[in-house]
Amino acid sequence: MTLASQLQTGLTWNLDEGAVDSSKLTYKKKFTDGSGHDQADMVWHAENQSLGDGVAHYLDLTGLTRTVFGKEIAFDFERIKAIHIVNSSTSDGTLLVGNADYDAWWAPFRTVDDHVEVPPDSPLVLANRKDGWYVTGGGVSSSGETGDDRILKIAASGGAAIYDIAIIGTEAVYVSSSSGS
Repeated sequence: MTLASQLQTGLTWNLDEGAVDSSKLTYKKKFTDGSGHDQADMVWHAENQSLGDGVAHYLDLTGLTRTVFGKEIAFDFERIKAIHIVNSSTSDGTLLVGNADYDAWWAPFRTVDDHVEVPPDSPLVLANRKDGWYVTGGGVSSSGETGDDRILKIAASGGAAIYDIAIIGTEAVYVSSSSGS
């Protein structure tokens, strides 16, 4: 299986106050297939995810699944290269991303207690194209990382929320922790 993917963001503007300020700021980079710098080999996504006010989804980044063509596929991320979340609610529900109650994946945040707010009708893009952020699931990864930093919490606050999410990264490869004699 080969993954072709691209991270693209942009903001354009046209301000006319007698003089015109018209420009754009864009970012567009492709990931090649693989697990190194500027590479990704897995993408997981979910659309139209509904949350009631005060309700949370806990996404285990080492145990996500998705059904494709009638077959369930498991996703066990070792590194996250980018996350794109769109809060498609048009009135109330703000999304709170991060700050899981247990085994919090906090790599793009400052601490396990931090979160990012995504207001209604707004996107959030977090990216680390070169190295990615590690996800650890209790085993020993091929990179030697250990621990349990794997749960991404997405909660609704101030009203119900509907969101779409895509996560791109690299697949976890575990090594044996047994020792030889």
